[in-house]
Formats: sequence, C-alpha cells, structure tokens
Amino acid sequence: MNLSSLAAQLLTQADHIGLLFQAINEVWATSNDANDIDAFYARQERETNHLEDFIKDTYFEIYELLVEWIKSHDRAAEFASYDSSIVILDGLSLREANWLMPRLRENGFEIRQYCYAFSRMPSTTQSFFNDVFGVAGAGAMPRKWQGFNFRSIKSGDVPMFLDGPKSLIWLSFPDELMHPMRGKGVTPSFALQRTEEFLLKILNLLETEDVVLTSDHGYMYAPSASSFLHPAVSSRKVLQKLFGAKRGVLFDGKKVEEFEVMRALPKDQTYVMFDDKGCYVRGRYYWSAPGKQSDIAHGGVSLMECLVPVMHLRRKK
Repeated sequence: MNLSSLAAQLLTQADHIGLLFQAINEVWATSNDANDIDAFYARQERETNHLEDFIKDTYFEIYELLVEWIKSHDRAAEFASYDSSIVILDGLSLREANWLMPRLRENGFEIRQYCYAFSRMPSTTQSFFNDVFGVAGAGAMPRKWQGFNFRSIKSGDVPMFLDGPKSLIWLSFPDELMHPMRGKGVTPSFALQRTEEFLLKILNLLETEDVVLTSDHGYMYAPSASSFLHPAVSSRKVLQKLFGAKRGVLFDGKKVEEFEVMRALPKDQTYVMFDDKGCYVRGRYYWSAPGKQSDIAHGGVSLMECLVPVMHLRRKK
C-alpha cells in the first residue's frame, strides 16, 4: 500500500472514512487460490497494524471522528429499512468479508453492493444488542421485529427450515470459534471454513431473493507482538489494571484512580478514549495481561473493530 498516496487523498478528498475502508480492503483482498490462510492472516494483520500506526501518527483525530460517526449512525433504522432478509454474523470483520465474497459468487450469489456500517460503543455484541434492539442479547430478542422473523443460530445449529418470508438471522460464528483463550482457539482457516459452511446453509434456507449480510463488530487479531502497538512502559501497568485483557470498560464506580491517570495524559499521547458510558482503548494498542487471553480482542476504537462489512446479495437465477 502506498501510504504517501493515502495521506495525499486524505488531505484532498472529503470522504475520509470511505478512503480508510478502501485502504483496509486493499490490505485484505484475497484470491480464490489462497492456500495458506493462517500465514496470510498473520502477515496481513502486521500490514493492518502498520497502516493504522501511520493513520494514528498523521491523522490522530480519526478516532474522535470515528466515535462521532458511530453515535450518529442508527443501525436499527438501517435494518428496518431493508426489504430483504438480513444475516448478522457475530464478529464478521472486513477480513472475512474479503474471503467470503468470491465464495459467495461461486455459490450462486451476486454481490450487488459492498459497503460498511459502524459497530456500537464499546465494539461488543452486548452493546450491539442493547443499542440496536434494546435487549441484553440474542436470547432476549422477540420472535418478531419490525416485520422480520428473528432466529438465533448458535454453534452451527442450523434448523431444517426458517419462518419466512423476511428473516433476521443471528449467527454466532466466527466470533464463537475464534474466542477461546490463547493457545486453545481454532486457526483462522478452520474458523473461516466453518463460517462459510454454515452461512451457505442459512442462505439456502432463506425465501427472499435479496439478502443483506453484515456484522455487529470487528476485532483485532493479535497472534504475535508485531501485530499490535505497545504502550509506553510508564503507562502499561495502569492500562493492565484498568482493562486487563479487555479493550473497553464501562464506568462502575471502581478503578477511579486509573481512570483519572488516563484522563490526565496529553491528548496526543493518550491510549484511551472516553464517552458517557466508559473508557476504550484507542487504536491498536494492546498488552499482555494475567489470566485468560485470546488471540482476538474487541471493545476498543480501531478501524478493524468499528468498521463492519455490509454486503447486499442477490441470488442468481
């Protein structure tokens, strides 16, 4: 990727988020014959880290703008506007979108549009269900929502049929597959293959010709120290105490001292962002922490966590 060209475009063009969406997709563009997806993931995650480190240094305000865009984007209204079925995959990121698109075409689906939406804050599933649907999670969703028939599919348990004609489907993959603690999770290639398998089963059950495929949040993949940014040693202990292995924490009246230490850092040196609900890691800063830790993390404010794919599909006749 030509970072100098990207910087020039950011200076001269108005659609900054569109440019960054395009830049990330350039990093993760893949081909049908990619035969070592695990090595590809590790390599491209380093490239993603390099890209976002460059953005952080040249366009520090992007994270404040990203939070503003998140708060102004009404995903409930977005979903309600669709005259098609909707499939929401837990944790589907721009990585998986680029992997899936050629495979969807091979299996009889035309991709009429590929664009983006925003996660919620924090960039978690719980926040998504609370902000979009007003419920605690998929298990609390009503059977009917805005003219859609809702169905939650966990652990690949795809039903024999779906209530139609318009379906709103929640699939717990790929997040469920990739979240076990470090060293015990599945490989990205296995998670991708399983996600593709069950997604195609679901798509073939839907009665509508058009389908919107999207996600609640993305994630940061951290298989090695070269795939994320490291905070200064002087701040690391405070960050570890405040966040542990998480990337976002909500205010609960505890850890007040740590919150204030983070607030006191100069704006151009801070590692976190605040809103009225909590505190979130800014960009791709990450660190080791005691206890269980996964190779993937989300809840913070980074491009890969907060920009989510939206694919408008049509079944080929």
